[in-house]
Amino acid sequence: MDECDFVESRFRILDCIPVGVFVLKEDFTVLFWNRCLEQWTKINREELIGHRFDDHFYTLNKPLLRVRLQNIFEGGPPAIFSSQLHQYIVPVVLRSGKMRVQHTIVSAVRAPEENKHYALFAVQDVTDLTSRIQDYQIAREQAAVELDERTKVEEELRRQKELFQSVLESLAARIAVLDSQGKIVSCNAAWERFASNFGLTPETLGVGANYLQTFLSTQDKQRQNLRMYEGVRAVLDGRLEHYEEEYQCRLSSADSWYIMSVTPLVGGVRGAVVSHMDISGRKRAEQQIQYLALHDILTDLPNRQLFMDRINQALARSKRYRKQAAILYVDLDNFKSINDTLGHQAGDAVLAETARRLKELVRETDTVARIGGDEFAVILMDVQKPGDAALVAEKIVRATSVPILLGDQQVEVGATIGIGLYPKDGTSVASLLKSADSAMYIAKGLGKASYSFYSQEPVAPDA
Repeated sequence: MDECDFVESRFRILDCIPVGVFVLKEDFTVLFWNRCLEQWTKINREELIGHRFDDHFYTLNKPLLRVRLQNIFEGGPPAIFSSQLHQYIVPVVLRSGKMRVQHTIVSAVRAPEENKHYALFAVQDVTDLTSRIQDYQIAREQAAVELDERTKVEEELRRQKELFQSVLESLAARIAVLDSQGKIVSCNAAWERFASNFGLTPETLGVGANYLQTFLSTQDKQRQNLRMYEGVRAVLDGRLEHYEEEYQCRLSSADSWYIMSVTPLVGGVRGAVVSHMDISGRKRAEQQIQYLALHDILTDLPNRQLFMDRINQALARSKRYRKQAAILYVDLDNFKSINDTLGHQAGDAVLAETARRLKELVRETDTVARIGGDEFAVILMDVQKPGDAALVAEKIVRATSVPILLGDQQVEVGATIGIGLYPKDGTSVASLLKSADSAMYIAKGLGKASYSFYSQEPVAPDA
């Protein structure tokens, strides 16, 4: 049996495996070429067996490979060759034009002759495996990139969330973010303190609570609460672009004013931002401005504008309930002389003291106003008889006759008063004021420190 037959009989079973196998003698003569290699290379074994391998393939001509193979022929350990390192043993070109990726293990096989060995080449096609590994590596790289991008996005979202919360915490306004159903998903510390001031717990007005329920569960101010509920609901539903409501509440025995503002979230996200801003300072300033616009700065009495509003209300009420009312015009007798001789500062002191005395002489339902330089007016409500108005006039005449101390000297002022009665002396504001003014001039005809009704004789107080 020659060498080829020996090898053929020994390795024939290797025709059944999906691995390319061939055997070489030391002179590179091919002794075996299995079916798998025939399919890969399209070269029949008859064309190769008994012929030199390098007559068909150039791959073993490299000096380094020959050195390693010589070691195999001498019975040395197996050698590994990889086409990924450009170590193609049996080069096969695929239809794609690329080389078949191979992984080759060369082992020493004892020959029949003593101390001789053949080289058995086991060539494994790892093209698909390599492709899958490459795909896996590409997928891993893509996943790593995506993970890196996602990590960056998550980090940016975390940073944005921290920035958003930091901005929320730095604002004095009480702010909460609602989802589409009115549930509080975020709020700042000012909101939590605000809720605590109203005696509300985090469970009722904190994160996770439904903000809309607070309007339905509160018993007081039900009409206002329902209006606020509808406003917030309309913004959440997209029926309103913005909603505001000013409201008043009492905290720590003091009245406070707030403005609630509701604005929808942007970016296509359904929800809203709710803020409660304390506007108590602004309200007090507005009230102060309104007060100053309607009151005399020097005497703190209602001015002519407020006096006209009060007299309109007084006549309307008197007409409705069929009551009498009276208007007293009070003109200070000696004010001009005091102001000219002692100066404006002394004159201001006289006006302020006179205003104080007049306020002490009337009821809370009555009105004392300064309507000119040294002119005052009094509105008396629910006058039972003319004598009631006369009694007040007498008190004013006596009170203004009491000397006023200015520094180290005293001055006497005095007053002349005209009285107009509703409805006897006039049923309209204009007619009643005209009657009171005429009555004052009638009283002046008598002299100082006197009073008179309209179309009656002037009256001087008893000495």
